[in-house]
Amino acid sequence: MSVETDKPARPVITLVCVGKVYVSEGKIGLVFREVTSGGSPGNQRTYEQKGLQHVRIGAVYQVEIDAVNPGTIYTNTFRWLRLWENTAEASVWQVAADAFDTRHLAAQQEKKQNARRLPVELLAPIREEYWKTNPLGRLAIEVRVLAYLRQVKISASQ
Repeated sequence: MSVETDKPARPVITLVCVGKVYVSEGKIGLVFREVTSGGSPGNQRTYEQKGLQHVRIGAVYQVEIDAVNPGTIYTNTFRWLRLWENTAEASVWQVAADAFDTRHLAAQQEKKQNARRLPVELLAPIREEYWKTNPLGRLAIEVRVLAYLRQVKISASQ
């Protein structure tokens, strides 16, 4: 005997992706507008991009929502329908999203560059040589570095 369990059908809505924003602590979110029965963009919804990398700005999708909490969507049910009919409007959304991506990339690069420890990077070759040599050679390197820092001349004839 097989037992059939009929799950109640989840409500389906149509969304158009209109942009990108930061949702929290540097995490990127996608901004959607519900497509009304008349075909115009309605209420705005924002969801974290984490499970939605395949979503394209200016595209229209169908997705299932939770009947109890209509703000919750099931990301695995996203289904592409078409591109937004108003190409002028969609192109503005895409340009704004490209600008957001450029700004985000620039901020990441700035953060990476500001985290550099230049003195340590500059001393790395000396450190490599220091560990390649024997204890007497390491002592000589230490003496040279200290003499340089103290601006003392060391000559071989002393």
